[in-house]
Amino acid sequence: MKINKGSKAVSLAFVLLISVNSSLADYFDDQGIKLGKFRTDYNSQTEGSSSNPLSLGTGCYYPQSEFGTEIFIKVHRTQACPTGPTVYPGGPYPFSGGPFNQSSYWVVSANVELSYENNSTYAPLGTLQGAPNLSTSLTSSPDLMSFYTVPVFNTYPYLEPDFYRANLIVDNEGTTGAKYPAAIPFLAFGGQKNRGNNGNVGQINVAGKPDKTTWKSTIKISSGVGSGVVKTHIVYAIAVWGGKQRMVQITLYHYSLEYSSSSVAGIHRHWNWPASNSFHYPGADIAFADAEDLVSNCGSGVGTVPRITSLGAKYVYTIDWGNVFRCMSDKGLFDDPMPYTSVPILGVHWAVETFGDTTVWAVVEDAFML
Repeated sequence: MKINKGSKAVSLAFVLLISVNSSLADYFDDQGIKLGKFRTDYNSQTEGSSSNPLSLGTGCYYPQSEFGTEIFIKVHRTQACPTGPTVYPGGPYPFSGGPFNQSSYWVVSANVELSYENNSTYAPLGTLQGAPNLSTSLTSSPDLMSFYTVPVFNTYPYLEPDFYRANLIVDNEGTTGAKYPAAIPFLAFGGQKNRGNNGNVGQINVAGKPDKTTWKSTIKISSGVGSGVVKTHIVYAIAVWGGKQRMVQITLYHYSLEYSSSSVAGIHRHWNWPASNSFHYPGADIAFADAEDLVSNCGSGVGTVPRITSLGAKYVYTIDWGNVFRCMSDKGLFDDPMPYTSVPILGVHWAVETFGDTTVWAVVEDAFML
């Protein structure tokens, strides 16, 4: 399915270069997506090029001995601690809405698995593949993923946008099958400490600090069905305790993918991410769950987290990350139990991830930390 993205240039022209109040530490810098500025992960615009090879850390959280080489849960690859490549001839693909060196922005991740393999042999985009989390262009060929923000004007005299809507599009549909049959494209944006957010986005177990996220999500397009097709719209939060990043990933919309049930809270997986200049470094201890099963497994305290079942309908969310992380911890879905002392929330992100001959277009708006 081809999507007219001609509005991107217009929408970017409306991005306002207004400084953000730094007193909003422990919240999103851009509460409500009022400014709509964004940028990709790496601070260097040449990361992963021959002049600036990808920097890999000296170690990963988890040993190679526990990893295999198969796809698990249909979408996510199990990879050990990759050692290369460090140069990606298809990149780099830096991307921003506003000056690249702006101090406050939403961070955009554009990753295509297998992202750390020999890119001329195993990587789905071949010699076009860029560095991990910057795997492909978001503006030109290969036309696999697109991200842009659109200004919304509700009040007269329309001098400034009331807010922006973030659009995440993964389009892997071809004329005779998927354009990149082996690709697992993952496109995300979010508020992240040290990547456009000037501080943690929240704190768990600290009175008066935000630990909830509210927003609205809409699936505008979801095409492609049948064997081998996987489609998801995701929200995930990154917290830290015991010196290790912990992540909860919740599927809000999913086709041909189940992480949980009314009696099974979710699954536990390990993830290594050795690109040391990426905010995901060095990986995470992850709990995966589906939106529709949170209340039955964790109680109503997790908030309002409906599964998206209708295209074009706007779904309203409020997630209490303190209760969600506590539940996943109590269910044994992390390596170590979550403490009752302060747990920083480093980031909250929304994503589209797919596999096969399919297109998914998700829209996110009104994102606040509470």
